[in-house]
Amino acid sequence: PVQRQIEQFRKPFGRVILSKTVLAPVGGVDFDELTEGDKLFFQLPTGTMDEKAMARTLGGIDEDGNVKNVVGEFIGIATGKGEYHIFAKGPSGVLLQAFEERPVRLAKVKSKTASSTSSTRVESSSGAGPLGIIIVAGVVIAVGLLVFLILK
Repeated sequence: PVQRQIEQFRKPFGRVILSKTVLAPVGGVDFDELTEGDKLFFQLPTGTMDEKAMARTLGGIDEDGNVKNVVGEFIGIATGKGEYHIFAKGPSGVLLQAFEERPVRLAKVKSKTASSTSSTRVESSSGAGPLGIIIVAGVVIAVGLLVFLILK
């Protein structure tokens, strides 16, 4: 049954790339809240030279050779017992297929001015989120006071 669902998603696409979803435990979106057309972040495989070339072509590697996330437009999920296959239309019309063993929260592109670096930062610093915000707020207040005192 799962294989049949997978084939239905794959059929209209010429090229399928097995990729990884970018997880966002804090600010992400649950599987059951995804709607068709949602923009999600994926990481393309870069293990072999062919995979690296494909990732570079699709924007998954920048000019410095650093891996970066690509955006895929969510199409659907094929579910089975303990397996979840996430499908999205990726760059250049390729199908991105990712596999998860359990429901997770996925990194979603923010509707206004969000860059891949900011969403990646959310994912990597999930433990230090509130502390980071407090530090940034403190710095902003301190700079504001300095500017106020200097201009007065």
